Amino acid sequence: MEKALIEAFLKVFNDELVSLVLYGSYARREARPDSDVDVIVVVKDRLRDRFKVHSMIDRVEELLRPLMMKFKRKGYAPVLSPYILTEGQAKVFRPLYIDVVFDAKILYDRNDFMKNILEKVRKRLEELGARRVRIGKKWVVVLKPEKYRIGDKILLEL
Repeated sequence: MEKALIEAFLKVFNDELVSLVLYGSYARREARPDSDVDVIVVVKDRLRDRFKVHSMIDRVEELLRPLMMKFKRKGYAPVLSPYILTEGQAKVFRPLYIDVVFDAKILYDRNDFMKNILEKVRKRLEELGARRVRIGKKWVVVLKPEKYRIGDKILLEL
């Protein structure tokens, strides 16, 4: 799947694509039949027209249709779930990064853009002593184990 994602996004976005990051159950290889294909798509700042970007995502989905049909024949119903950011937006801390840092699979990354961002998040989580625990079938990140007091502020900035 990873190769098909890379090829489809590069074919449609060309030089506008900065980073493509697979995360969630497909990145962890724990996908269920109803799992989405979660990806962070970082595009150049100049690509700000939301309608154009969504039209481009539609074209990516068209290119991925044969692959998705193969998955459907195996009992899966994957749906592409893109989280689209410009470079400027991606440089601002997002709560999503807390989860992504643990299971991200960077598929495409011009000049290590997302690798560097996720590394900053990873270092900050280490400083806090954060850990990820599994509760049932879900993952939860405990940001400040044993050190947390009511009223504490936890700063996570890039």
